[in-house]
Amino acid sequence: MTFDIEKFMSEGAARFLADEKYLHVEEDRVRLHLNLFYDTRHSWLEVPIMLLAVLDCKPEDFTKFSFIDKERSLFYLEEDVDAGLFLGFLGTHPTEENSILDWLHVKPKNHGSSSQIRDLERNFRGGSIH
Repeated sequence: MTFDIEKFMSEGAARFLADEKYLHVEEDRVRLHLNLFYDTRHSWLEVPIMLLAVLDCKPEDFTKFSFIDKERSLFYLEEDVDAGLFLGFLGTHPTEENSILDWLHVKPKNHGSSSQIRDLERNFRGGSIH
């Protein structure tokens, strides 16, 4: 059976995510590779903005505690609330058998005592968690 990724996202989105090494499409399965960066106090899930668009997510869906790297088109979702919200979006986006959440592979990456993610622009369109 050949897997048809275009049932779930546009050809352009799939090509971009594959070129950037986030999406790996094989004949019979798909893997979505995301990085979880952490320092001694916090962690962030790195998500390409293209993937957020595929899932119909907007910055307003997340808190002001996440960060955006506009140059690299990446969103860094903070661990306490936003990463879980994102996983919920993945879980509701159906595939042929289950959800995109089933494609997910997360790789942790240590950023030492203080991550450079903290220096990025905050999600100014996000709200508070309280």
